[in-house]
Amino acid sequence: MSEKPVSNEWFYQYHAQEVGPLSFQELQLRYASGGIADDGLVRRSGETTWQRADAVIQKISAQILENAASTTPKLSAANAEKNTRTENMQAGRQSSSIWQGLTAAKTWVYMDLRRQTLKLGLLLFLSAVGITVLHVMQMLLTPELEAAIAKGLTIEQFQKQNSTLQSASAMVALFTLPVIFGATIMNWLWILYAARNVRALGAVGMKISPGWAVAWNLIPIANLVMPYLAMREIAKASVNANAWQAQNAGQLIGIWWPINIVTGILVQMIFSASLDADTLPKLLALHELQLWQIPATWLLHGAIFLLYWQIYLAQAQQAESGNSPAD
Repeated sequence: MSEKPVSNEWFYQYHAQEVGPLSFQELQLRYASGGIADDGLVRRSGETTWQRADAVIQKISAQILENAASTTPKLSAANAEKNTRTENMQAGRQSSSIWQGLTAAKTWVYMDLRRQTLKLGLLLFLSAVGITVLHVMQMLLTPELEAAIAKGLTIEQFQKQNSTLQSASAMVALFTLPVIFGATIMNWLWILYAARNVRALGAVGMKISPGWAVAWNLIPIANLVMPYLAMREIAKASVNANAWQAQNAGQLIGIWWPINIVTGILVQMIFSASLDADTLPKLLALHELQLWQIPATWLLHGAIFLLYWQIYLAQAQQAESGNSPAD
């Protein structure tokens, strides 16, 4: 009978919890980041005996180096020099891989997100104010719009009669659009920084990279699900980076995402209606639809700020407790 292959999956104990499975390289990363102490306990999948982490890491790393140096078969004397070069290259690559595994966690640098969160909160507030003022001004046109429909005026005639208020609305829009654009960019940067932070705090094995945590927002259909999954990983790792899989993402993320989806659908409906608003009745319907954007915007922006502030506080608490390897 052939021997059962040795598993490459590992578990470790953290505050009486069993965390895993992790690959050996992930175990090295967690050990290097301080998530596993020298006297911490680890075990291989399929085994029941727990062993000290430092002894296991050092032993298996040494075995990998030894195996790398002896894997190349012996060749003839004519190829001996080539064989030696090959062995050295293989051993060098393996040694480099082990060193990278032990030091990769230090490539993530923790960044305090207090200022970024407050700046984003200000931009969200200003954009919500701008949207509110813009739609309220358009709402003031409703009586005149209804009267114009009764008189059978064209949309050009109506706009000419109300040119002053139309110009004021255009000025508010010129202020609001750059603020919305700035809030969007700041939001994406915040997600990127938060995703990097949890890795600097020691989180390994996360499925969505910092770059993709942002990029998924730009991909149709996928942006209905993937940004939520990315934020859930960030929220869980912000609570406890060393055992993030076992954490609860919290209630705010469950409130934020449905509001985000509904508001996104509403904005798409408003955009489509604005392209088709070539008559006064259609313009009136557009104004009525835009009124719903006011409460939706305030709810969404409030939920974003509260969620991000919660994540910032959780990350800051971990960093203050000495969980960051960036020192």
